[in-house]
Amino acid sequence: MVFNHIEGNINIPGELPWELVAAYFIIAPIVLYVLAKKQGVIEKFTTVDYVYMGIGAAIATAWEFFIGSFLNRAIAISYIDVAFWGRMLILIVVAAIIRKFGAGILSLVIFDVLADAVHYGWAGQPLFFIYEGLTYGLFIDLIIVLTKGRPFEGNKIFVAVQGAIVGFLWSLPDPLLWEGFLKPFIYGGIVNWSKIDFDILITFPFTTIVGVFAAFVSYRVARAVRA
Repeated sequence: MVFNHIEGNINIPGELPWELVAAYFIIAPIVLYVLAKKQGVIEKFTTVDYVYMGIGAAIATAWEFFIGSFLNRAIAISYIDVAFWGRMLILIVVAAIIRKFGAGILSLVIFDVLADAVHYGWAGQPLFFIYEGLTYGLFIDLIIVLTKGRPFEGNKIFVAVQGAIVGFLWSLPDPLLWEGFLKPFIYGGIVNWSKIDFDILITFPFTTIVGVFAAFVSYRVARAVRA
């Protein structure tokens, strides 16, 4: 039985076990929420926070699907993805301004809503909300929790390390969870682990470097906004 174009394939050779994927999407946010509560970074979002998230998600959508995609086609190098990197930079800046747990997850969900509205369509939902929010968004919130609500602050080395962590983590979901599970689960097809390994190895150095750059940009922007 197909639901919203989701075929539900779980027996494709090489596909990640659905139990493992489900465990991540259940356990990871719970663990991070418990840590966030312990660190005291769970606060109610204000109207201004929602405005920042909405504007950030809208700019990220415009960048990824219009400006960034045009630049990607012009550059035409598979491991150079300025559209994706721009989205990461914009949403890191948003999280650095808000500094509350959930800012990363909610920003990615809003981004996904806008992306579906202007580009993808709604097929495959709600899986993409879960995927985007609890991978890319969760990784940004992880930094908020680890820094006790002061993300991308401190000395230059500390800021760089935070950006490198986010950049590295952002390089994993697309090849690992998308190619290894969600794509075959939703659409069927072949799981190619040689390609997955290659994509991770070729992209993570660049995404990590961009993460460091994004951390320094967010540091400057957040200070300016709060000044």
